[in-house]
Amino acid sequence: MVPALIEKAMAEAEIVSQALVFGSDRPYNVAILVPNWEKLQAYGVEHTGGEVTGLSTPEEIGKPSSSSSSSTCISG
Repeated sequence: MVPALIEKAMAEAEIVSQALVFGSDRPYNVAILVPNWEKLQAYGVEHTGGEVTGLSTPEEIGKPSSSSSSSTCISG
């Protein structure tokens, strides 16, 4: 599929604030998404029966866990 069409479809989702898709003339596409935190939390509450009390803040994402001494790296 053409990256621009995928990007447009992803950006139209209510829980996505921004989308970037690249991979033209490549065997696969890659997407970078920025969530709409308010809509994402509302979606979580709606789909879990209201048991979601909060989401990680952007500042918390990527911080190493206090119980973990090693980092994880995913490579292809």
